[in-house]
Amino acid sequence: MGCGADDLPEAFRDDNEDGTFDLGAEEFRDINNNFTHDGGNGIYNGTLCTDAAQASGVCSKSPGGGTEQPGPGNVRKHSGHRFLPSAVDLNVNTGQNVLITVSDINGNSAPGGSTVSAETTNGVLVGTSSFTIQSTTEPSSFAVFVGREETPNRLTGGFLVISVTTPKGIITTASIPVTDGG
Repeated sequence: MGCGADDLPEAFRDDNEDGTFDLGAEEFRDINNNFTHDGGNGIYNGTLCTDAAQASGVCSKSPGGGTEQPGPGNVRKHSGHRFLPSAVDLNVNTGQNVLITVSDINGNSAPGGSTVSAETTNGVLVGTSSFTIQSTTEPSSFAVFVGREETPNRLTGGFLVISVTTPKGIITTASIPVTDGG
């Protein structure tokens, strides 16, 4: 497509984690209501399509085959994990909540029974740092609180690392920077 967008098929729940849609065995989101799991349509579909571009047929404002334009608040990574905010600065705050949204590459929920754990190489985690994803078709979100160490550790930078382990033992990780005064 050449525009930095992903031409995605209709979203589906990949129950057996094989990366492909299995007709009759997995649920899918039938965006165009034709009772068929459709692949991408070769054009960008979304709100960034202008009236002129839609009129010329190079894109569509309708959801279509599931194309998604990366942008602020819609970060695309291989695993699909997103953080809000995208960095923790403990020089400004003594602590900060981080909302973590866990999904697969297509924005579907990670498999039910997957475990999510957080750890940090700078600062400390306060409160809950792990949870188990329930069976759902929506991405799962949880918050962790990153605070300053009680005793400075002489590190001014590190990472908040999230690890997701599926019931089949597949592990994906994502991280954001954590900075402080040491």
